[in-house]
Amino acid sequence: MGNGCGGVIPKFSLCSDGVRWFESKGRFRDGSYTPVAGDIIFFDWGDNGTIDHVGIVESVSGGTVNTIEGNRKSVIV
Repeated sequence: MGNGCGGVIPKFSLCSDGVRWFESKGRFRDGSYTPVAGDIIFFDWGDNGTIDHVGIVESVSGGTVNTIEGNRKSVIV
């Protein structure tokens, strides 16, 4: 989870580059962190330790995280 990017979303072409950017700023959080609206969220869809997708947290309600994403099945969700 990328947190607190200071209002500027970094540009990156690979999810791993985005993770490294947030880590270098001390802003990457693990799965125990509860996201808030505006956070950048990274996904490991294959559950294999490889981060392969990214989105923006739109809202959180209970245990559900609603996100804004693109480049997923050729649609923006």
